[in-house]
Amino acid sequence: YQTAERGAVLDARLGKFFNNEYFSILTKLDYVKADDSTASWERSIINVIPQISIADTSWNLEVGINMATEVDNASFSHFYPKANASLDLAGKFLALYVGAGGNITKNTFKTLSDQNPFINSFVYFRNTEDKLDFWAGFKGTFSNSTSYNIRANYKEVYNMPFFVNSTLKPHHKFDVIYDSLTLLNIHAEVGLQQTEKIRFIFKGDYYSYDPIGEEQAWFKPDVELSLSGTYNIGNKILLRGDVIILGNQYAKKTVTSAGVSSAKKISGMADVNLGIDYRYNKLFSFFLHINNMAAVRYYRWDQYPSQRFNVLAGLSYSF
Repeated sequence: YQTAERGAVLDARLGKFFNNEYFSILTKLDYVKADDSTASWERSIINVIPQISIADTSWNLEVGINMATEVDNASFSHFYPKANASLDLAGKFLALYVGAGGNITKNTFKTLSDQNPFINSFVYFRNTEDKLDFWAGFKGTFSNSTSYNIRANYKEVYNMPFFVNSTLKPHHKFDVIYDSLTLLNIHAEVGLQQTEKIRFIFKGDYYSYDPIGEEQAWFKPDVELSLSGTYNIGNKILLRGDVIILGNQYAKKTVTSAGVSSAKKISGMADVNLGIDYRYNKLFSFFLHINNMAAVRYYRWDQYPSQRFNVLAGLSYSF
């Protein structure tokens, strides 16, 4: 199928202070129109979010409501809380924060192909709804150069997209299916900025998916770890490196003509990359990126082995 897609996002915010209280209203229109050789369609999501913000020296509070309307062949309105609160427990060293929310997120050919570039050109689109979304965590600093953030997040998600191997030719492409689930995410992050020249950041995420209809949360790794670092030399040369680790994930494989499927385990992977950027002047810069330095062949998507050791070089021009 020949698929074309166009979209636009418009938003506006109005706000005013009354003493220590800030009243605001955010409006947003997210529109997309798509067509292929068989049909065309258009969808919109309209958000209206009034809220009030109150802050003091050691705490702040935001309370509002997110009124989201899906416009397709029919219109559906949803109402979600929008709340954030934080409290300094030990100055800059320790702060507690909690929040609650929900929203509608559009799925389009662009958003899905950005995640998986091997999808079929014709897929079925649904919006994803974060029906319930709660989070709580701690953040702060260990020292002037080290910061941290630890967060737990629980969601009830309707119509989350998953990629599955197509049962039709070509079999190496992916279809998109949808399922509802609950998701628990534990996130940890530690940053180190020794000087303006040197910066390191470690991020770790653990995911626990509980889908309602599917056997597994297809191609969703249970662990994501990353360590990134940069070294700035005279604002002319930027050295960068990162290590990325993904945990185990599962692919849905159809094994009989009757459509019976099974889960195929895809082992986790580790990727090590280095790069150097040279800024010749404000307009020109050159780059050299060395990817998958361990030359490990892994599978992020079933039937698509990664490239082994590879080098990418080029120049960029800004104006």
